[in-house]
Formats: sequence, structure tokens, C-alpha cells
Amino acid sequence: MSATYDLKTGAGSDVVLTVVPGDGATISALLLDGNTITKTGNYTTIGNLITIKTAYLDTLAADTYSITVSMSEGINPTITLEVVDTTV
Repeated sequence: MSATYDLKTGAGSDVVLTVVPGDGATISALLLDGNTITKTGNYTTIGNLITIKTAYLDTLAADTYSITVSMSEGINPTITLEVVDTTV
């Protein structure tokens, strides 16, 4: 799975990811390149949807990142996030 975010002012919006947890599994954390993302203000989870907020995404540099979804049942899917800046 992959997602793209544009740093251009006004171009970006929250990134919504859908994960398919196993039976009874819940999302316990998000990691960006191995570092835990603080949930408060940076992302939300509702069921199997993860919404990464624009305010957090705007703090990232244009690059490719690996997001790991830490699940309660030990199945930890990885998503590639490409942050681009089309203003340059």
C-alpha cells in the first residue's frame, strides 16, 4: 500500500489509510521510519481507518517514508508514504 502527500500550500489534505486487521486486532500505534508518531493531534483511528492529519504531514520534508501500523495481534502492515512538493 502507498500514499502521496503534497506539501504545496493548499494542495495537501489529510491522508486516509485503510488497514485490514485480523480477527480482534486493533491499531495500537503508528511509526514513521521506526519512530512512534504521537497520536494526539497527528492522527486518528476509527475502526480500520487511519487519518494522518495535514498539520503533521506539513512537518515532513519531501522524501519517501515507511509507515508501520502496529497492531495488537502482531500483524504490522507497512505503508510507503511519498511526500512531494510541487511548488518547486
